Amino acid sequence: MARILIVEDEMIVAHSIKNTLLHLHHSVCGIAVSGDEAIDLSSKGQPELVFMDVKLRGTMDGVEAAQRIMKAFDIPVIFMTAHSDDETVQRIKETNPYGYILKPFEPNDLRLAIEIAVFRHVMVKRLRQSEERYRIVSEIVSDFAMSYLIDDNGGMTQEWVTDAFDHITGYASAERQAFGGWISLCLPDDIDYVRSQYQSVTRTGKPVVFEARIKRKDGDIRWLRTYVRPMWDTAHKRIERLIGAGQDITDKKRAEEKINQESSFRRAIEASMRAGIVAVDTTGKQVYVNPCFADMLGWPEQELLNATPPFVYWPESEIGRINEAFQQTLQGNAPNEGYELVYQRRNGTRLDVLVIISPLHDGSGHTMGWLSVVYDNTERKKTEAALRRSQRMESIATLAGGVAHDFNNLLVAMLGQTSLALARLDPDHPVRVHLERALKAGERAADLTRQLLAYSGGGKLESKPLDLNQLITDSLQLLYEATSHGAHVFTDLSDSLPLIKADPSQMQQILLNLVTNSAEAIGETIGRIIITTGMQMISEADTHFWHSTAEPLVPGSYVALEIHDNGSGMDPATLEKIFDPFFSTKFTGRGLGVPAVLGIVRAHHGGLAIESAPGQGTNIRIVFPALTAAGHKDEQTISTAVAPHNIILLIDDDESVREAVADVFDSEDWPIVTVSDGATGIHIYRERQKDIELIILDYAMPGMNGKETLQRLQQINPHVRVVLTSGYTEEDIIDVFAGIPYVGFMQKPYSAHKLIEHVRRFLAQ
Repeated sequence: MARILIVEDEMIVAHSIKNTLLHLHHSVCGIAVSGDEAIDLSSKGQPELVFMDVKLRGTMDGVEAAQRIMKAFDIPVIFMTAHSDDETVQRIKETNPYGYILKPFEPNDLRLAIEIAVFRHVMVKRLRQSEERYRIVSEIVSDFAMSYLIDDNGGMTQEWVTDAFDHITGYASAERQAFGGWISLCLPDDIDYVRSQYQSVTRTGKPVVFEARIKRKDGDIRWLRTYVRPMWDTAHKRIERLIGAGQDITDKKRAEEKINQESSFRRAIEASMRAGIVAVDTTGKQVYVNPCFADMLGWPEQELLNATPPFVYWPESEIGRINEAFQQTLQGNAPNEGYELVYQRRNGTRLDVLVIISPLHDGSGHTMGWLSVVYDNTERKKTEAALRRSQRMESIATLAGGVAHDFNNLLVAMLGQTSLALARLDPDHPVRVHLERALKAGERAADLTRQLLAYSGGGKLESKPLDLNQLITDSLQLLYEATSHGAHVFTDLSDSLPLIKADPSQMQQILLNLVTNSAEAIGETIGRIIITTGMQMISEADTHFWHSTAEPLVPGSYVALEIHDNGSGMDPATLEKIFDPFFSTKFTGRGLGVPAVLGIVRAHHGGLAIESAPGQGTNIRIVFPALTAAGHKDEQTISTAVAPHNIILLIDDDESVREAVADVFDSEDWPIVTVSDGATGIHIYRERQKDIELIILDYAMPGMNGKETLQRLQQINPHVRVVLTSGYTEEDIIDVFAGIPYVGFMQKPYSAHKLIEHVRRFLAQ
């Protein structure tokens, strides 16, 4: 007997139908008066049949409700209606109903309609299952097929398996069952995987395809590829069986494994070679190129294969020389050391290569062609050139640093004595203007020594955390004044730029030198100079950033400063010499601007790359190591209102420095004792340390230098106050006093005012 849902909005009619159904020994799971209620009761009550009135309350009529119920739950529907007009009948027919009864109807009509509907639904369901089985098996060209019944708890019981499985496994069906089914024949490494695949189907209701190995009765290992999909009992909303089909793919697997091994071995060889490989036959036609060669030149492999000379990667200017080498190869006269040639990439850039060629012979010893191994020689040549330039620059830098150091000693005397003379003259004295000009000339000389020190890498005055964007913004007015009327300066500064550790004045010197050069390259024409900042990640492969500095950069995060102009640009010959000191393309100037920039970059552990071509402008990109800290503390202001009292001891080997410093302190009525060497200074301090308040100590002295003298002084008194002075910078000698209390530093040259101010600040700490 059937479990039936009645859908009728007239309750008297509905109860009449219910009584009739009960009299016919059927059960009624509910009465619905609307389409929505009918769908809800179909879901909850799981009826086997629905009696559906066409006209219902609400917006959904019986036809629409029947369509949704049959689609969602696969429940047969019998329509009841008092209307038999063509439109209603046509709508009902479109739903493929299981019956149609006109009101009023007799109990016997109801009985016949129910029996026909139930029988038809069973037949339709069986037909669907049969079609599904046939479709599953027919859609796979398989060596075997099987079926498993699934119980309410998800357990699997083998229903049937094709006889072909006996041949594949070597076991009869009864033997396999004794072992626990075919899954028990799987290798230990695969058995859990196979079970998980079957469980996946029962858990998710989705088909799976998997591959696994079994061990035959004779011990042979076979590969099986199995396709498993579920068959649903839609009425009870569960999987009732699993249908599987599969193939023995052992031969295919073994063939693939062999091919993969050979292919992997070949790929490993090609991948391990950091060089291009080209094979040509006896006619010169390229019959093989490896991926590295194609990547090196930027051409697809297929465009290089079967090509004949001249090849697309031969630059027109080099065809004659390359063709001569090619002909020597065809004649068997290729040199063992190979050829240094120039190839051309697809994008037009040139590539220095080293080509080593050897003949290819067949089994009889006859020449089949030649094999060329092509190495990218660009970086090696650049590195060699950079090292040669670095060695040359290093010797010049050493000389420049030494000259700057000696100049600074002289300038201490010149600036000190001149500033003292000015201090003692009346404001309207006629000699004053000449002394002011001399002082100004001395300051320009100090600027020159700073450029020399910058070039030698010893010019940082005060390294501290620096916001490069803020420095550029603060320097814009100065840059505007330094450019010609035709050159316009623009900025494109990156947000949230990390700080760098740098000397602000030297960063400003970089900006001023490079912007000035760009403006001169633009000349009187209208042009633009663009200053850009951003982040740059440096890897070991970014060697172009240290070709000029000859000091490899530590991989990591860097802050980039880029200055681009659309000026006249430079040819390769000029680019080769741009960092040479005293080289200049201008009618005036010392030729120290760009070399000084390079020295500053090198001293800040940065890198630099230049791109330029005649008529295409110049682009200079400089990178500095980024600081991890987001900010820094402001320096504290220290009062300088400390009155002098005890003796100053000056230890300096330069007589002019001793005289100038003595005159400066004498002008302040500050007692001072000067000596020319460390040993004498140590002796005096040992005798008069109670009277000596501060020692001004020159770092670079013959014999006992400043470092050794400082150590000896600290042995006498660990609390001795010492100010080291040097023509070099604090960064260059910081290892001497870093972390040591009571020790400071002051760079030469300095004026009388700066000397007194610095000493007072130091003593006030």
